[in-house]
Amino acid sequence: QSCIGVVLDYGMIIPSEVIDYFDTGILNSHFSLLPKYRGSNPIRAAILNGDEITGVTIIKITPGLDDGPILTWAEIDTENMDANKLRDKLSELNCALLCETIKLYANGELELIEQDESQVTGTKKTTKEDGLINPAKNANELYREVLAYVGWPKSYIIYNGDTLIINKARPSKIKVTPSKLEVINNKLHFGCKAGSLVIENIQPSGKSTMEASAFINGYLNKA
Repeated sequence: QSCIGVVLDYGMIIPSEVIDYFDTGILNSHFSLLPKYRGSNPIRAAILNGDEITGVTIIKITPGLDDGPILTWAEIDTENMDANKLRDKLSELNCALLCETIKLYANGELELIEQDESQVTGTKKTTKEDGLINPAKNANELYREVLAYVGWPKSYIIYNGDTLIINKARPSKIKVTPSKLEVINNKLHFGCKAGSLVIENIQPSGKSTMEASAFINGYLNKA
């Protein structure tokens, strides 16, 4: 009786002797449209690059990094979702796709499609320092970082020696001096290149998350 292996969210290369143990191979779900974003951070990469569409690709594992032949794939609109919500949506998509793929693969009804090596892109490891908001970047870039780094490492700024975590924000064309916090029309703006970042939810060190209006009244007005 044939045996199919299935791997989900596994960040290490599987050695050949393990792959060979399964006579029909091992299938892997990768949360990108391969060969785009091979590696461990495909969801963050899609958000950081402003992709409007991403998806799930199911491949047959080889000893390389996410370079095996493609069996099936499905797409989803990112819709400005943060990393947590996008992962949830991709997980739902994967549940349906993987079950159908296993059935078709076991019945020999799928054609293996080799990945186009000329279209390969990778992902980089995220560090705590990546979360520090750089005012030299434009507002759209910083907005995507807030979406991508939710949960960890979280986007943050240093203000009057305090670390302020930015949980929710949106880009604005209103110009504010880079790295400065300014209240305009009762909205909290952080200055950056070519506009500003409107902060909607913020968390000072050692405090609970709060709406920007509460921060303005409780912190900025006392600064």
